[in-house]
Amino acid sequence: MAGVLGGSTAAAAAAAAAAAAAAAATICMQDTPVPCVEDADFIAVNKPVGFHTAPIHRWQSGSMVNLLLGHLTGATAAAQAAAAAAGASSADASMQQQQQQQRQPRHQANAKPYVLHRLDYNTSGLLLFAKRRDVVPGVAAAFRERRVQKEYLAITVGVPQQQAFTVDAAIDRHPSVDTARRIVAEGKPALTEFEVISANPSFNLQASSTAGELFHERGGTPGSPSRESLQGVALVRCFPKSGRTHQIRLHLAHLGHPLLGDEIYGVTGPWIGRQALHARALQLAHPLTGAGMRYVAPLHDDFVEALQLLGLELPEDK
Repeated sequence: MAGVLGGSTAAAAAAAAAAAAAAAATICMQDTPVPCVEDADFIAVNKPVGFHTAPIHRWQSGSMVNLLLGHLTGATAAAQAAAAAAGASSADASMQQQQQQQRQPRHQANAKPYVLHRLDYNTSGLLLFAKRRDVVPGVAAAFRERRVQKEYLAITVGVPQQQAFTVDAAIDRHPSVDTARRIVAEGKPALTEFEVISANPSFNLQASSTAGELFHERGGTPGSPSRESLQGVALVRCFPKSGRTHQIRLHLAHLGHPLLGDEIYGVTGPWIGRQALHARALQLAHPLTGAGMRYVAPLHDDFVEALQLLGLELPEDK
């Protein structure tokens, strides 16, 4: 199966975020439209910024799992409540019931999404979920054995010296910042391949930037112009071969080129309102049939606007 997901506009992302915020904490299902590609076994979504992959607590909403529960089961409780509050007529209610009956054959009453991997709250892009329990072990094994090809796009502070490079650096929890990680020899193995696809070495970030919480711990050569001047930006393809928390963000920071917009490891500013990281593509073999599957999630509007503002070329397959 192959699929190209629809791009997420700022308006769509804002609407989804507003729906999540308005949902009561006890509602674990949200009837918000979810752009997706799906078949009988899998469902792929282009995750907006501002959503967790799964609920932090099972009774909370505001995650992609909550949205997909509503999508897969055809939930309409929120829509019915809104109609009642607005004083909808009985004819309107009857029409809503007819529409729901038309939708129902596409859904299963007990359907639920199975989480296969995760994206950070402020990372956009491709998320793949299973719709059947029996495909989960095979996909989990593929991730564990590094048979899943993952591609991300990132905007870095500064321009890496090499056009293509690899970072092999172990990752563990940060000793003083609960939500952060750090590069440490005794951590868990992590490897990422990178490729610079566009660069603007003359763009000056210095005047408008604010350092992230752990920006001072970044790697690179202390005192070097490329590290200290906040000069230049680059668009980088990232191919993580393992799946550690914050892996791409940490590996780039380890080189002295953290993500633009990263509140922990990088610098923030007016160019983009979140970390400039997008999960672009995922490719793997179907765990039961062996058929190839590839999914692509186009860039979100804020990422495209940041590239244009920074003088970076859009990738041809954005």
